Amino acid sequence: MKRLLILTPLILGLLAALTACSSSVSNSETLTTTPTSTLTSTSNLIEKYDDEWAKAQVIFYLENLAESAEAIRYLADLIDVGWLEARYDDYYVDSEFGGHKDSGWDVYFRPYDRNKLKYEYWGNLNWNVFKDNYVTEGSDDALRVKADLLELNQQ
Repeated sequence: MKRLLILTPLILGLLAALTACSSSVSNSETLTTTPTSTLTSTSNLIEKYDDEWAKAQVIFYLENLAESAEAIRYLADLIDVGWLEARYDDYYVDSEFGGHKDSGWDVYFRPYDRNKLKYEYWGNLNWNVFKDNYVTEGSDDALRVKADLLELNQQ
């Protein structure tokens, strides 16, 4: 419960920043397409796979990795210097990775100013998002962030 109270403002701040960034970027600058493929699961629930869903999965994934106060601060520092951008590629939809079906969405971290990054590798982060909400690192630098968070949890 205590962790949820700490992370809630972080989530709300990030979502506000994402909304502000997406509204300030013109359509010609945006590389993101937003197809909304609606899929029906065996339980007849309809799930929507779009850019907001993909970004939310990455946020939840990173938050679940950050367990200690230091790891949460690290994540807050990361989120403070950039935003998330989701890109869709129809080519990868339903391709399998370890038993998970690809949603076609990749999420990239975009820094506001590369000179303000705490670590240079923060400028090259991306994650792959799968239909079952599974998230995996899409770059070696995203793996470094995961290792940083896991290491900070041990301190």
